[in-house]
Amino acid sequence: MAVIVPIASTSTRPISDNTLNAALRRLGESGEEMIGHGFRSLASTCLNELGWPPDLIKLQLAHAERNKVWAAYNRAQRMSSGK
Repeated sequence: MAVIVPIASTSTRPISDNTLNAALRRLGESGEEMIGHGFRSLASTCLNELGWPPDLIKLQLAHAERNKVWAAYNRAQRMSSGK
């Protein structure tokens, strides 16, 4: 799953993990310290430590609901973007 960072040429597609990882390498990260996907883990850990509701954290990280019945019927997960 890609980290959601918009591409400069379009705001509808995220950059790829490889693009983010290449940027980290240029900044001096070896790949053993941090990779693009590691930011998701970092965000989840920090938000959990701050007491954010786990369901909101999972939603923000775009995790799919494992319970297929709940996923099929719960359509109130996201607010309208206004577009």
